[in-house]
Amino acid sequence: QGSTFWFQLPLADSSIDSLPEHDSSNIQTEIPNLFEQADSQYKNILYVEDNPANRMLMESYFDKWHDHLNLEMAETAEIAQLMLIDNNYDLILMDIHLPGQNGNELTEVLRKQDKFRNMPIIAITAAAMKNDIARSAGLFDQYITKPVNFTELTEVLKKYI
Repeated sequence: QGSTFWFQLPLADSSIDSLPEHDSSNIQTEIPNLFEQADSQYKNILYVEDNPANRMLMESYFDKWHDHLNLEMAETAEIAQLMLIDNNYDLILMDIHLPGQNGNELTEVLRKQDKFRNMPIIAITAAAMKNDIARSAGLFDQYITKPVNFTELTEVLKKYI
């Protein structure tokens, strides 16, 4: 009944000299300066995501590159609704597959309220099938599929913040 698998990886040399060369100069210079022309006030972003690994990845992205952005996170749509009552956000990053109320349902509820009707809400989801995207048509300002292309996310942030 079933199978057992294992694999072994050799320890890697952790010295910087052994890392492959990548041309990341464009991203490294563009991202830190992303909001320098904007006012110096923080922009508040709410990320609604139930997966801890995805939250950690997004937190790492924002911590590393965006000094002018404040990222707050909600694990469920219900928690997000409570946070949206008490706080003002400039943009919402929304996962679709959430426990309880899903991201589409939450976005539909938000779009009916004047406060959120024109707020940028960006889907960041693994729901990448044509019918998933069609089901979300008209709800989100942008639709980004996972795994997240951070160059694409940066462009979206530049557009909406």
